[in-house]
Amino acid sequence: MPIFKVWNATRTLKKAVAVSSLNDLKGKGAQKLVLPPCTHIIDLTVVLEEDGTVIDEDEILLSPELSGSTLLLLLPHETWTAAPKMPSPQNCSTTTQSPQQTLPESLPSTSTATAGQECPNTPRTPKTPSDTGSPSDFKSFELCQALKAAPLPTFSPLVERGLTAVKPEPLKVWTEMIKQTAHFYLGKWPEIGEQSHYRIIGEKMFRRFPCIGFDGPVQWDLMHMLAVIEFMEGKTKFHQGGGRHIKQTSSILKVKEDVVDADISKELQTKECQAPHIVAFVSGSTLTGLFIVADTVHIELDIKDGLSGALVKLIACYYIFDLDYPRTYAMLLAILQEHVMGEPYLHKKSKGFITFSKILRDKIKEFEVSENE
Repeated sequence: MPIFKVWNATRTLKKAVAVSSLNDLKGKGAQKLVLPPCTHIIDLTVVLEEDGTVIDEDEILLSPELSGSTLLLLLPHETWTAAPKMPSPQNCSTTTQSPQQTLPESLPSTSTATAGQECPNTPRTPKTPSDTGSPSDFKSFELCQALKAAPLPTFSPLVERGLTAVKPEPLKVWTEMIKQTAHFYLGKWPEIGEQSHYRIIGEKMFRRFPCIGFDGPVQWDLMHMLAVIEFMEGKTKFHQGGGRHIKQTSSILKVKEDVVDADISKELQTKECQAPHIVAFVSGSTLTGLFIVADTVHIELDIKDGLSGALVKLIACYYIFDLDYPRTYAMLLAILQEHVMGEPYLHKKSKGFITFSKILRDKIKEFEVSENE
């Protein structure tokens, strides 16, 4: 009985399966890959990992040619696009280049080349691992090449609709898109962590889904800062026993979607002595209004400054009026105080704050060192 290695579509789980037929593969694969229990094996598709060929007959699956092949088991809404093959050095090199110098620096061009023209993937300024010399640089170079060649993840139907609809709404699916992207890439390459790695992924995402690059007055500002704020609040908030977040935990940023002009004033209402926080109005996926609200009053901000500018003005409000940070979102404001204003936060700190602050401080030092080199 032949044994096949089977991935799920996101390549986050792989299992070995001994099978006697195509339906046997689908049934055992669905069970081992923990696919949704309501999924019928008839609806599943088996494809070759290397080129995406659909396997739909027992004779094909059990043929000697497929012995040892890696397969993927896809749900009805999922598709698989094989990674593009890189051109061989012989096809791209010129009389003045060595084979080593033909490693591609960027994704394949959308233009075509005729005979006599340079290979679309040939870099103008070749760079190879031998230029750096260290093993770590070589590994990073290899990882960059792998990220450039790899396909984007297969997103859930909800995320896919939010990114590809006639009127896309990337803001509504941004957090889930980031989670699914991280799950896909970190599952395959847990060593991802350099700026160049994230840039490669971001550029590929932008080429596939241009809508993610045009939110807010400044490209990337709105969605990027929403993700940053959510991440920092999650990492630094106070916790109570049992690992549950304290009930009154809230964000310093409230996002109001598709609010008509007549209702804006109602959305800006606050109670007496309520602590200052930011209210952002968005229409579809565009930032349309920014306010700081507190204690029954509000201040309108210039949306051209984006959320990063709003954060600076928010902490300025606490300084000007000499206010204490509420425990509900004290830690993010404390991070801003220490790392933006340069003043130590002397009150009670969460464990997450201490850990996050140390990591952030180390990263800032690394950046300063690299800038001075």
